[in-house]
Amino acid sequence: MGCRFSGVPFTGERQLLDPSFPLSGQRSSKAVPALPIRKAPPFISKTAQVFWEVMLPHRTRFLVWDAFPLHSHNPGDLLSVRNPTKGEASRFRRTLCIIKAYMKPGCIVAVGRKADEQLAALEIAHEYVRHPSRGGKAAFTAGMERIFSGCCEMR
Repeated sequence: MGCRFSGVPFTGERQLLDPSFPLSGQRSSKAVPALPIRKAPPFISKTAQVFWEVMLPHRTRFLVWDAFPLHSHNPGDLLSVRNPTKGEASRFRRTLCIIKAYMKPGCIVAVGRKADEQLAALEIAHEYVRHPSRGGKAAFTAGMERIFSGCCEMR
C-alpha cells in the first residue's frame, strides 16, 4: 500500500504526513474509502515501516527506484497487492538505464528478486538483498547492514 498512495517506493502516505519524516507530502487516500478495507487511512504498509526503520539513518546515501514503479494489484481489487509479472517489470528497463546513467551510482542494490531479475537482464552489476515483505525483515536488515558497512562502494 505504500507507493499506491504516496507515489514513493517503500513509503506510505502516513510517513509523508509525519513531520519528523525526511520526506513530506499530502494525503491522497479518502478519509472513508469506498472499498472495504482492514486498515484505516492514511495508509502505510509493514514493508514501508521495515524499509525506513533500516534505511532512515542512511537517507542521504541512497536513491530508491521500483522495478515496477506502479501499484500492481489483483483485477477488480485496487487495494490488493501482488507481485508484478516479469513482463510488467521489463517495461521499465529503459527507465532504469536512464536513471543509472544520470545518477552514476557507486553501488546498486536489488531489493528483492524482481529487481534482481531486471538488473541481471540488463547485465548491470549489483548486490542482492532480500525484500523486506512477507517475513523478510531480518534478511533485509542484515543485507543492508552489510551493504552500508562497506561491502559495496558507496559515495
